[in-house]
Amino acid sequence: MRPASSLFPTATPKCAGGTEELRRWFFGKEKPNFAGEWIVHSCTCGSGCGYPFMWNARTGEVYRAFPFDSVNAGPPWTGWRGLVHTASSRLLIAEGYIGEGEGEGEGEGDSPTRFPGTRFYLWNGRRFVLLSQVALPAPGNGPAYRSRR
Repeated sequence: MRPASSLFPTATPKCAGGTEELRRWFFGKEKPNFAGEWIVHSCTCGSGCGYPFMWNARTGEVYRAFPFDSVNAGPPWTGWRGLVHTASSRLLIAEGYIGEGEGEGEGEGDSPTRFPGTRFYLWNGRRFVLLSQVALPAPGNGPAYRSRR
């Protein structure tokens, strides 16, 4: 699969708020990093949490209906990776405390429930399909934590 950036210029996300100039300043240098022509990004407060969204680099279409509303990879010593993806694959991996509950699939609000684990999703061009999930040990109980003491 050829990255979209080699075929056309990157479009900025078509979303409410701000001007085209401001969106271009924030997102204009982004290159496709998922499924050929999508750019996965997340908003964060800086504590390890991330609220994902993505947009099509060709059309600017914004997608926020992830099957979870947030992923918290926690502090660095957890070894959790957050969101993992590549430009040449439709596989999205979410690892950490994965937010569920109200707002699920809409990317809105904090989750009342969090699943500590790794989930594997396949993007079918319209939505993410859950392929598999594996529970993770809580921080402080796993080998990554013990080896850093």
